[in-house]
Amino acid sequence: MSNQRRAKIDRRAFLFGATGTVVGLHPSASYSWTAAQTTPAPDTGNCLFVSNQGRDANPGSELRPLKTFHAAKKAVAKLRKSTSGPITVYFRAGAYYLLEPIVFRPEDSDAPEAPIIYSAYPVEHVTLSGGTRLAPLWTPYRGGILQTPVPPGTYTDQLFVNGERQILARYPNYDPDAKYLNGYAADAISPERARRWAYPRGGYIHTLHQYLWGRLHFEIIGKDASGNPTYEGGWQNNRPASMHAQYRFVENIFEELDAPGEWFLDKGKRILYFYPPPGSDLKNAVIEVVRLKHLVEMRGTADAPERWIGVRGFTFRHTARTFMETREPLLRSDWRIYSGGALHLSGTEDCHVGHCEFDDRRTIAYHTFTDFKLFSATVTIKPGGPEAHGP
Repeated sequence: MSNQRRAKIDRRAFLFGATGTVVGLHPSASYSWTAAQTTPAPDTGNCLFVSNQGRDANPGSELRPLKTFHAAKKAVAKLRKSTSGPITVYFRAGAYYLLEPIVFRPEDSDAPEAPIIYSAYPVEHVTLSGGTRLAPLWTPYRGGILQTPVPPGTYTDQLFVNGERQILARYPNYDPDAKYLNGYAADAISPERARRWAYPRGGYIHTLHQYLWGRLHFEIIGKDASGNPTYEGGWQNNRPASMHAQYRFVENIFEELDAPGEWFLDKGKRILYFYPPPGSDLKNAVIEVVRLKHLVEMRGTADAPERWIGVRGFTFRHTARTFMETREPLLRSDWRIYSGGALHLSGTEDCHVGHCEFDDRRTIAYHTFTDFKLFSATVTIKPGGPEAHGP
């Protein structure tokens, strides 16, 4: 590593957020990211356009836009061979459901005088989603619960109806006013309670640490001969301890589907069950489920950093929970982390995030100790509805 590069590292300033965000602020070089935030959409050869009404076979012009983020990324690489200067990719209004994460690597980097900017079209709302939209065929099941078949390969830990996250079947039922965990019960995993469960494998136990330091999470793997649930997990803490005897609840168990707003997915039968709240119009509702853990990744290394890539004006939504993958220990910390998120940056320099909204506190960008320019005043992180129990 050169002395000049080492000096840059020594001068870095880092902010550490309560949800595990690490952001390194580094002065930008010759290109003004600040100016780029308010630049109107020009009609030049250095712009590409993406629209849900487009086609990936199109050239990416404003009149003949591309359809997907992946196609836009390929088009940028092709355009770069024939042009110099900044390239901006404008996304027209709508939700873009990603089939897989968008991954930028060092070969996608550019120079200070020619950054690549992926942006929502001015004054239009653009969502990058790690989920997919369903076309359910609801039929009655029992007791107010509806059911619908889902496509093969549907695996989700979250259900959204008209943009609102619903409640995964749980005991005790969701209580927004409860002091802890939106509701807790000492008997949540008692043998008496577990007798109600025909097949609890895949259910979760969420609990506070024995000394109320934070939360622990466990996955149910079955029941023993005495009817007690068996489970694994609890590794989210660097200092192992028992789960709290009172502050605990279980979720993702079919027999606990008993309250309006709750849902359950039977993966084996490929049936989604939902207990709609009173007055729900499911015939015209937008039904979405979650698929991806990451939406956008920028991956570089110390010797080959990812550079001069910007994302601007997007809402990041629908990322899968990762609480059972929270295993990476932090030095001198009580807790472990999961190195990922909706926007995951590693080995980056002079990259930019501005005017973006993360509508769930778990989908915040995670950054791994590299130069990164974040206009924090323009980034909004929203709570994201009912508690999702995971970093």
